[in-house]
Amino acid sequence: MLLCKIIAFQVDNLKLTYTSNKQSNTIKIGTIENNLVPNIINNLTIDDTIKFSFQIVDYGAVPEQIALLVGLPDRDLEIPIKPTLKVKDNSILALFKLSLKDIPKSILYFAHNEEKPISGTLIVASSEVGKNDYIFTKTFEMNLDYDTFAFDSFKEPIRYEPLPEIRHIFPSPPKTVSPFLAKIFVGIIILAGFGLLFIWVSFGVIKFDNIATGLNLIYLLGFIISIIGFELVFLRYYLGTSIFETINTSSLLGIFGLVIGTKYLRSIGNNI
Repeated sequence: MLLCKIIAFQVDNLKLTYTSNKQSNTIKIGTIENNLVPNIINNLTIDDTIKFSFQIVDYGAVPEQIALLVGLPDRDLEIPIKPTLKVKDNSILALFKLSLKDIPKSILYFAHNEEKPISGTLIVASSEVGKNDYIFTKTFEMNLDYDTFAFDSFKEPIRYEPLPEIRHIFPSPPKTVSPFLAKIFVGIIILAGFGLLFIWVSFGVIKFDNIATGLNLIYLLGFIISIIGFELVFLRYYLGTSIFETINTSSLLGIFGLVIGTKYLRSIGNNI
């Protein structure tokens, strides 16, 4: 634990270097002052680069926050640039580098439309320094040659006003067979069932003189009920019952029909 807090950061040797028309230019700012007037740089293009450096001397600890905010502070639209730090002897050298082609389209869009310069604000702060001793100073402003930048594709977001109505078209219910065709299909199945019954009677499989009795009668009734049940299940499916309910009912009915039908057919097989 430190016995005392650092009184303030001593920032010195501020230097701003930029390229313009492929020529390097340097502005020596010197030291940070409360009434520092931002340096104005004009006619920068997309191919230009800005370098900003300074030195912290006689420091007790490396500042927890060192950043350069580039953008439009009035709109709270800024990007942070992190520095490259070099420690030498009893000083820290911080170097920021910004390629103008990396500036977001949103900043370019609003700066151009509102005819405002893009500013660079230096932040140096730490919990070991009182809030009144933080460095939060606008150091330079840039006026760009917007003809060299491409930001036409940016669209201003809609805020604090009604958004476009969201229209959602729900899918139509799945198409099922016409109830009329379903009834015709059931009618055909019923006729086929009676035809099968007639054939059984014709070949002597079913005789009125040997109608099943006792337990065999129960098998017969169960077999007939299972056949009728399948017809009702498929009728309900064609009339709109879901496929999952149809599969579930058919599975249960199928097990019942298979067991009862097997027992009944075995009993009549002995009598043929």
